[in-house]
Amino acid sequence: MTLLDQSQSIPAPSAHALGWAGVAILAWGMVVGLSGCGGVPEVVSNATVSGVVELDGSPTGPVGLIFYSDQLGKIAEAEAGEDGQFTIPGTMPSGGYIVCLKAAVNGKTPTDIPPKYFMDTSTDQRHELQVGSNRLMISLKK
Repeated sequence: MTLLDQSQSIPAPSAHALGWAGVAILAWGMVVGLSGCGGVPEVVSNATVSGVVELDGSPTGPVGLIFYSDQLGKIAEAEAGEDGQFTIPGTMPSGGYIVCLKAAVNGKTPTDIPPKYFMDTSTDQRHELQVGSNRLMISLKK
């Protein structure tokens, strides 16, 4: 066995020398190495949500609400009664949400609510849920 002197170097293996299986294993190792030890973060539901839906300052309903997380997509739905009050059962992850409306279960959704509030791409209702209890004011304008 001969030791290399400092003037010699060991060439890096080429893709040809490694073969396709070796390249795949090397690529997989890089992905795992770059992703860190934690992997996919655990989603923790730690926010409770209730509130009121108002149209031009007056409670309105019945109307359905859909909460879309900036990170996770559709998370929850709620139904506001005729007094505009709603509560989401259970808990949700804290973070940013888009809130859009949908027809009420009983089909009696007020007709004077502008259509933009019924689409997640046009609603201006963005809310940040904090850990703990959240009381939202869904303020709609004609």
